Amino acid sequence: MNLALLILKLIFISSLLGVLHTYLFYPLLMYLLGFLIPDTRQKSQASSNLPRVDIIFAAYNEEAVIEQKLKSSFDTHYPLEQLRVLV
Repeated sequence: MNLALLILKLIFISSLLGVLHTYLFYPLLMYLLGFLIPDTRQKSQASSNLPRVDIIFAAYNEEAVIEQKLKSSFDTHYPLEQLRVLV
């Protein structure tokens, strides 16, 4: 009986620690690391620093909407020289 009670206590404590880790320990750790580790990202990235993006459309019987899809792809704020669309 004593062993079963010990096992139940261990299951309860590990479950409690799992919940506390999710909602308390991990966010607190991320908050503290935000102060300790400097932000090395640039505030404004030039278009040369942005990665090349490929948009791939697998189109079959899409004649009615393919023009609208292509226009919306080029209507982004991403630099056009870094964007490639494949149909």
